[in-house]
Amino acid sequence: MELATDGLSEPDGTTAADRAAGRASRSWHSLPGARELLVALRAPRDGSDGTPLATALVTSSWRDFTLTLLATSEASVSESSASERTHPFDAIVCGEDVTDGKPAPDGFLRAAALLGVAPDECLVIEDSPTGVAAAEAAGMIVLAVPHAGHLDPAPGRAVRRDLVGLTGTGLVALHARLRSGASA
Repeated sequence: MELATDGLSEPDGTTAADRAAGRASRSWHSLPGARELLVALRAPRDGSDGTPLATALVTSSWRDFTLTLLATSEASVSESSASERTHPFDAIVCGEDVTDGKPAPDGFLRAAALLGVAPDECLVIEDSPTGVAAAEAAGMIVLAVPHAGHLDPAPGRAVRRDLVGLTGTGLVALHARLRSGASA
């Protein structure tokens, strides 16, 4: 059974998606170090052409919910102008954007296409076994940060407890090590 929430609004103009995202943002906690890492990824990288690393969010959630949650949560990162996005992602792929969700690779493959990069050039940070399976099925390198359950390191996969202290340069180096077949 599905509940359609688009267009269902209260007299004050809030929709069911707004209310749900508001409740979720009050109880949602990002992975430790996630916000700092996202801010760092927007900055020019040392030793590169000065271009920040491209970022995408792949989620099974619906777009309205996702954008509202991003706008009201600690993941929000303001840009220089009010007309620009308030989230740190160059692309967002949501549940309605793909036919098959995780553990199918469709969302990650779409994100790579939107960013204009090959799947093997991507490093996915994922907190669920289903998401890890989807990223690996897409042929991407994975940094698993399990939220619940346990994930082991594997070829093309590193595992960390959190994202504290990670930098763009560190992620590029981790990707290169894992892509070459070395362990993390």
